[in-house]
Amino acid sequence: MSTSEERTLFYLENSRAFRCAWVLEELSLPYTLRTYARIDGKRAEPALKADSGNPLGKSPYLVDAGIRVPESTAIVCYLVERYGPQRGRLDLLGAAENWQERADVDAWVSFSEGMMMHSLAAVYPRWFADAASARGIEAKMAANVHNNLDRLEAALSGQYLVGGRLTIADIMCAFSAEYTLGMDVAVSSEGKTRDDWPKTVAWLKRLASLPSYQQALARGATHRFAITE
Repeated sequence: MSTSEERTLFYLENSRAFRCAWVLEELSLPYTLRTYARIDGKRAEPALKADSGNPLGKSPYLVDAGIRVPESTAIVCYLVERYGPQRGRLDLLGAAENWQERADVDAWVSFSEGMMMHSLAAVYPRWFADAASARGIEAKMAANVHNNLDRLEAALSGQYLVGGRLTIADIMCAFSAEYTLGMDVAVSSEGKTRDDWPKTVAWLKRLASLPSYQQALARGATHRFAITE
C-alpha cells in the first residue's frame, strides 16, 4: 500500500477537494496534503498547476504512487474501489450485490456533480459580471436550486441518503449542499433561509460531526462551508 510520501492530494481551499480528504480519512489512508489559496477568493494560485502537474491547474488532484487522478468524483471512486476492500469499506459504494443500492449511490453521485452544481453556475456571474446582471441570473436559476434542495430534503427520511449508513452518496452530495447554503445561492435573495430544508441541515451537521470529517479539517483541509451549528 502507498505511504504518505507516495500519496499526495493537491488541495485548493474551500473546494470540492474536501470530498477527497474526507474519503482518505474515512479509509484511514496515509497521505500528504498540499494546500493552496485562492486569488481574491476565486482562482487557484499558479503554484497548484506547477506543483501538481495537472495541465488544467485545477484541484483536487491526487498522485498515488505514480497514478494521477483528477476530479473529485474520479478520486473518490478510485480510492474506495482500490482501497475499500483492504479496509473493509467497500460498502461506501453501496452494499455488495445489492444492485438497487449501488444504483442509488451512483445516481446521487451523478446528481451531486450535475444538477446540484447549478449553484456554481449561479456563483460565476458574481465573480465576472456586474452586480445587477449577477442578481438577474441567480433569480432565473432559483427554481432549479430550490428543486435540488427539495430533492435532498425529500430523500432524507433517515440518517443517510442510502442504506442507513455513510456512502459516497453522502460525501459527494454534502459538499454540493454545503456550497449552495454557504454561498447563499438563491436562498435569502428569494426570501428563504436554510431552515426551509431542516432535514438537509440536520444531515449536514451530522456528517460534519463524523470523526473522518473532523480529521480532514484538523489535517488542514480548509472548508469554510461546513455546517456545524
